[in-house]
Amino acid sequence: MKFFHKMYVSEALASRTDECILKIKQNIMIPNVYVITFAGNPKNILDVILTRQLLHPTYPKEDIRIIGLAKGKKDAFALVEHIIGETYEKTGQFDVRTYLTKGQEDEIWT
Repeated sequence: MKFFHKMYVSEALASRTDECILKIKQNIMIPNVYVITFAGNPKNILDVILTRQLLHPTYPKEDIRIIGLAKGKKDAFALVEHIIGETYEKTGQFDVRTYLTKGQEDEIWT
C-alpha cells in the first residue's frame, strides 16, 4: 500500500491527514474514514474503500495506491467528483491515473 505525495483530503480530515495515514499503515481501524484509490478494475476510474475493509487479512493491499482520504461516504464521493473534475479540466480526459502520475510512478508515493 502506498500513499500519493499530494494526497487529496476532505476538509473534515485536513488536520488529521498524517494521523490517518499512520493508522492505516499500522492496520488500525478509523471509523467512517474512506480511502480513494486507483480502480482495481480497468473499466472504472477510482475506488472508494472504507478503511475497515483494509483490515481484512485477505484484502489485497500490496498494489493499492491511495490518492485520497475522506470522512464519511458523502465526502468521499464529493472528493471523487473533485478529482475526476480536475482531471477532465486539465486534460480533457478522465484518465486520473495518467494525470496524477505523469510518468513519475516511483517518485510520487510514500
